[in-house]
Amino acid sequence: LEDVRSRVQEHVGLLLQEVKMAVQSLLSESVIGWSIFTVILLVILAFCWIYIRKFQSRQDSEVVSTITAICALAIALITSALLPVDIFLVSYMKYPNGTYKV
Repeated sequence: LEDVRSRVQEHVGLLLQEVKMAVQSLLSESVIGWSIFTVILLVILAFCWIYIRKFQSRQDSEVVSTITAICALAIALITSALLPVDIFLVSYMKYPNGTYKV
């Protein structure tokens, strides 16, 4: 009985180690994907601000309309930037043979 118990504990310990390694791997890959998206988000916001300010009339500019235009353009570009991030994250959830990681 002691022999069986020690074998079970050994197998459970190995299984827990494998699960921890898989979770750490998935989290690190997820962090990479979201970090890239954050950099792209900042670039998009800077682009929107420069673009709107460049083509804005200096005489008729108002703060509310400027902020609204920047936000609207940023939201449109950010939603299109989410698609590659989604594909990146899903691709790291699978092995090359198509099966999902633990």
